[in-house]
Amino acid sequence: MVQITINESDLSGKVFDLLQDVGSNAMDANKPNLVVAARENGNP
Repeated sequence: MVQITINESDLSGKVFDLLQDVGSNAMDANKPNLVVAARENGNP
């Protein structure tokens, strides 16, 4: 078994970066759908 020691702040920073990447990718994927939904609701 390999023991990996990561300090807590470094780990939380990496997790935060990963979540930001996932979130921005999800937003990019949904942008066309959001635009279509906005148009259907009468918003420019």
